[in-house]
Amino acid sequence: MARPQDSLVSDAKVINPDHYRPENSTIEAVDVIGVFFVDDAHLSHAFKYMSRAGKKDDNDYTQDIEKAIWWLQRAVKHHDENYS
Repeated sequence: MARPQDSLVSDAKVINPDHYRPENSTIEAVDVIGVFFVDDAHLSHAFKYMSRAGKKDDNDYTQDIEKAIWWLQRAVKHHDENYS
C-alpha cells in the first residue's frame, strides 16, 4: 500500500524501519493497521508491538508482547465501558 511521504522526513529508517516489516516482504505493520485497525487505536498499538516483537534492537520479545497485552487489556476495558 502506498503512503504519502512527509517531505520533512526523508530517512528510510524513520519512514520504513526494518523491525516493522517481515523479512523478504514489502508489507509493513502500518499497512495492516491502515486496513484493519484504522478505527481502533488500542488494537493498532497492540498489533504494532506484536509485529515488532523481538526485532527492535533495544527491546526484547517479552517486553514487546507485554506492551501488546497492555494495549489489549485497555481495548477490552474500553469496549466494556462503552459498548456493553
